[in-house]
Amino acid sequence: MPDLWATRRECEVALVGSLNMEASVVDFGFRLIDRCASLLSFELTPFGWVCLGTLIKARNLALGCYSLVLDGLAQESGALLRPLLETSELLIYFSEDTKRVDQVIQEQKIPKAGEVAKAIGGQLKELREYLNNHASHFNFSDESLGHIFNAKSGGWRLVQPYDELVVRNKLGIICIFVLLLINSSCKCLLIADAMKPDLLELLRDWQILVAKTFPSVHMNIEIDHATITEK
Repeated sequence: MPDLWATRRECEVALVGSLNMEASVVDFGFRLIDRCASLLSFELTPFGWVCLGTLIKARNLALGCYSLVLDGLAQESGALLRPLLETSELLIYFSEDTKRVDQVIQEQKIPKAGEVAKAIGGQLKELREYLNNHASHFNFSDESLGHIFNAKSGGWRLVQPYDELVVRNKLGIICIFVLLLINSSCKCLLIADAMKPDLLELLRDWQILVAKTFPSVHMNIEIDHATITEK
């Protein structure tokens, strides 16, 4: 019987060895998320409460993606990338009109993802559709099944072995989605008048570090370089 955790153990060894730098960059991204959550936790308003809950849910989704990658299930982790993207856009949606959180609280539901994206002028429709077709839902396509099909034997691969190149690439992709999330969170912090100058500086520095560490991962995300004064 296959060892269910063999791939994870190999990956964990790499994270403190050959992939130590990459793992450190990812971990720092999660620390930035936690900093945003900490600042929002002091905002005792409906806006702060809803944004904090949304951010925590998004953090769990990002961490779930990371965990699946460690198990060799990088393709399956894409099923969590779509809701992670949607929660990031939802934070922007709230930041652009704080009254929207009242509607969420009263109705106990959020608008459809397409409605949110349209309202904020989202530019990631193609990515959302790709994730929907090949990751969020099962599809008998190369994108969905390529990692479990053995082209040499023509059979199926029961266990996905550790592949350092795949893991490195997926860690870079996780960083891109985490960057989107942090950027969205900062918009909420600015609206709540809770942003701290050092957080924006850390975000800028981390974005540069992500680009240097994962040069093969395309990144075109604008950070709001707003003028911020220390409170």
